[in-house]
Amino acid sequence: MLNKLKIGARLGFGFGLLFVILLIIGFAGYWGIGSLEENVQTMLRTDAKVAELSARLRANTHALRQYEKDVFINIGSEKKMADYFKEWDGERDSVEKRLADLEKVVTLPQDKDAVKNMKEDLPAYEVGFNMVYGMILTDKIKTTADANAALGEYKDAIRGLQTK
Repeated sequence: MLNKLKIGARLGFGFGLLFVILLIIGFAGYWGIGSLEENVQTMLRTDAKVAELSARLRANTHALRQYEKDVFINIGSEKKMADYFKEWDGERDSVEKRLADLEKVVTLPQDKDAVKNMKEDLPAYEVGFNMVYGMILTDKIKTTADANAALGEYKDAIRGLQTK
């Protein structure tokens, strides 16, 4: 069929076909860029927020452990212990808040499971720390080493928060 057309018509048809192909390629590229932009925006909204909240959670958890150690180191000074316990309690509240915030933004199933596990680990550690603190106040525990040993079985829970 193209053999019967004059050379000008063939060239016009070829350039027309090339133009249509370029339009299709351009549209596919435009659609691809739009899809890519949407994915980048999603990453910025969720992944960056998850990373930020995770880093803050880790910092709060480290502070929680530091106040735990400060309580144990100051056995014998009720005032210092009470002050550090108050700080510990405030950090525990911060950890709970970070976990709640993190739970709202995670979208991947493995991230949801990790947050769920962390939310389960915190109360176990809290029960252990409160038990040891009560034993210190009633003079059942008198040294830092004894306090650390008594908290031993509950430390895995808090370590889970620090590493997840």
